Amino acid sequence: MNNPEFQKAYAKHNRQDQIYYSTLATALSIILNLSCSIMDHYMYPDKAGLFFEVRLACVLLLAAVWIWFKSPLGNAHHRIFGATWYALPLAMILWMIYAAHDPTAPYYAGLNIILLAVGLLSPWTYRQNLVSAALVVLLYVVVELCTRNYELSGPLVANTTFLLLTAVIVVSGTLANSRQRYRAFELRWELDQNRKLTESSLK
Repeated sequence: MNNPEFQKAYAKHNRQDQIYYSTLATALSIILNLSCSIMDHYMYPDKAGLFFEVRLACVLLLAAVWIWFKSPLGNAHHRIFGATWYALPLAMILWMIYAAHDPTAPYYAGLNIILLAVGLLSPWTYRQNLVSAALVVLLYVVVELCTRNYELSGPLVANTTFLLLTAVIVVSGTLANSRQRYRAFELRWELDQNRKLTESSLK
């Protein structure tokens, strides 16, 4: 629909959704981040203390972002930290993979969770999610190659394949979801316009 009034209303609706989902995703990221400390303790007991400190720093930054979203200024400029809720955990997981120096480290699975969270908890377009997914996979491959002296290996190929498959599912789901959201809002807007016309004609 090319109606300027409709486009303005849909942009406002998207903005409200982005603030809501970014706030929700930030809170969820804090909870999941701290709960994974248990895994660190059993996987790498010698690095558990260091990993916890990094997780705690990440959580504190996420808490600051959550407060930002709750503030009037954050509501007015929500795009400034709109991707922080997944960018911080992404950077943390990539660093932990590198710091572990373990070819069989299972932490890549955390990147799958990030991809799924981006697809489920962000009202972004499929193009935005495609860029995000490609960035996640690319950064993982770069980090893994740096820890493996730039040599390909079975685990690297397998993990990258799973990440790519997850990315394909997420982007495809986002495409279908964005179209459904647009159509649902269009129907609601048309019903609202028809109601206003009916009310004005009865006056």
